[in-house]
Amino acid sequence: MARLLLSTVIATAVMLAVGMSVALLLPSDRIPITIQEDLDYTNPGFDQVVGHILSPNLFQVFTGDSSLLLPLTVLALVLGILFHFDKEQTGPAFNLFDSLSRIFYRLNWHITRLQAYLIFFITFATVRSLRSINDFSFYTQHIVVLALSAGVILFLIYPLTLYLAGGRGNPLNHVYSLMTPLLTGLVSGDLFFNYGILTSHLKENEGISREVGALSVPLLTLFARGGTALVGGASMLLVIRSYTSLDLTPYQIFWVFFFSFLFSFAISHAPRLGIYAMLSLLCDFYGRGLDRGYILLLPMLPILIGFSALLDTACAALLTRLTAYNADFLEEVPSKEFL
Repeated sequence: MARLLLSTVIATAVMLAVGMSVALLLPSDRIPITIQEDLDYTNPGFDQVVGHILSPNLFQVFTGDSSLLLPLTVLALVLGILFHFDKEQTGPAFNLFDSLSRIFYRLNWHITRLQAYLIFFITFATVRSLRSINDFSFYTQHIVVLALSAGVILFLIYPLTLYLAGGRGNPLNHVYSLMTPLLTGLVSGDLFFNYGILTSHLKENEGISREVGALSVPLLTLFARGGTALVGGASMLLVIRSYTSLDLTPYQIFWVFFFSFLFSFAISHAPRLGIYAMLSLLCDFYGRGLDRGYILLLPMLPILIGFSALLDTACAALLTRLTAYNADFLEEVPSKEFL
């Protein structure tokens, strides 16, 4: 667990550094300040998040809203710890949950087959939403920055990390095995929608056992938001640059890096609008007239959401595989047997 948490922190910092470095090397043009209508969304306070986790009735998570994964994970961890105090007494309950886990996995397998058809409608809706952008040229350079950053992560850092720390096999083969959840994340932008697809592919294509996947995937889906940190950091630099004619100072760059890194661990309540939540937090904390500066980027919000989910999915998949490799819970699957 400690190694997984440390790996999450390192991965988030590396991805954020890549995104901000590309944004500084290829600075986007300033976006003209216009009047935009904000989204009807409010970040929950810390007391609300804690209250949701420590609810008087933890089983309410089964009928909760889109933030249910965090309290559900806490409930699962509590039950898992209690199952070990006396195996003779807890055996029947453990067998029940183990059986349910296998049943729900098979159910998830069939649901992911249906999601393959739904993705066409989601793609259509995403492309249609982009038609609302009045002047796409304002955002072209920033899209190039995000695409280049994603390319560096997916085709350089990801394979290199797998090769050095996850065995000396062909790392691009592992990237290929996860193309479906990566593309689904890019198009849907929703980590919870993509959660079942990622779980299925990690087991069937990557050979990751339930012992690792059942714990790592939900925790990483919640807290390994390196992709959102990358997009948020690069986008915040663009917001600051758009509101001032001066060059960015080292202090501003460090400020954006530090708080983008920090806030990436505080947006587990937002599986789809994580980048919006992060940018609103960054602008609010930055102040100096930029409290609502993120509104400049609202027209390209679907693109920001897509890149965030794509890289968050890649981050979760990489860390899960490395965890399984180090714990020796990994079985290599031939590429001809991939889903």
